[in-house]
Amino acid sequence: MKNPLSRHQRGVSLVEVAIASVILGACGTLLMGVIDRQAKVASVERSTTLVDRAHDAILA
Repeated sequence: MKNPLSRHQRGVSLVEVAIASVILGACGTLLMGVIDRQAKVASVERSTTLVDRAHDAILA
């Protein structure tokens, strides 16, 4: 009889795929949060610049 533990593994198991999917999903979620935060900061900076330019134009 062959010992089932002595067989060579031919691929990845469903559990390994599930774990990899969870890890990739968590990384993607964190990355999207950072990108969203940076977009909001850039938007506020653009708005501040426009308000400052309008203020300078009115006072000039």
